[in-house]
This record gives sequence, structure tokens and C-alpha cells, in this order.
Amino acid sequence: MGLHEALYTRLGAVSAYTALVGTRTYAERLPQQPTAPYVRVEIDDDEQAAHAMGSDTSLRRAYVRFYCFAATGDGARAVSAALIAALRRYTGTSASVVIDDCYIRGDRPIEDDDAKLLGRLVEFEICYQG
Repeated sequence: MGLHEALYTRLGAVSAYTALVGTRTYAERLPQQPTAPYVRVEIDDDEQAAHAMGSDTSLRRAYVRFYCFAATGDGARAVSAALIAALRRYTGTSASVVIDDCYIRGDRPIEDDDAKLLGRLVEFEICYQG
């Protein structure tokens, strides 16, 4: 299992999140004409963390972007708030992946002009064993 699966499992276990988006959390690419609200997940710079005292570790660090879209600004803010509440400082095992910590890096407004949706871009740094 990888980090994508671990994130889907974690988010799917949080009722405040699933009450808003259900199962509409997508990796990288969206289906054609997705139903809002939804979240697209993009993992960037998934890398092995620095060596510890000269030896390799299994610790990895990933920078993850969550694109949260809804029909209204309030809807997008509600989705991003539920996402942040589910992941901020989360530690634990999800889908056999040990997540050591989740640090929020940003939360800002965005727009999808093509779909005429409002959104929030939420960025996390996630440290995990891989």
C-alpha cells in the first residue's frame, strides 16, 4: 500500500469529511464532469528523508496538495476545514502505512474557471514510513 491509499483510508474514516464529499476523493486525475463537492489529491516530492547518523532510514517525506472544490465558497471552506481537521497532526497506521506526522503548509482560495467552481488548495507535509 502507498501513501495515496493511506490518505484515502484515513479520510474515509472521518465522518465529518465523508458527510461532505462521500467517496469523491480522486488521485491526480478527475473523472469527466465530477460531482461537486470533491477533492483531488496530488503527491509532490515524495522523497526519502535525510540519513540518520549515517544510516538509511525508512522515513519518507511527501508534499501533498488537496484541491477542494464545491459549488460555493462556503462549501469549499467546509470541505477544506473537514480535511484539515482529519489530517492536521495526524499520526497512526492507515492502510498498512505508518504516518508519523502531518503538518499543514497552507490553505488558500482557488477557482476552476472551466467548471465554474470555487475551491481551496490545502497543502500538507506528511512524514511516514515507507
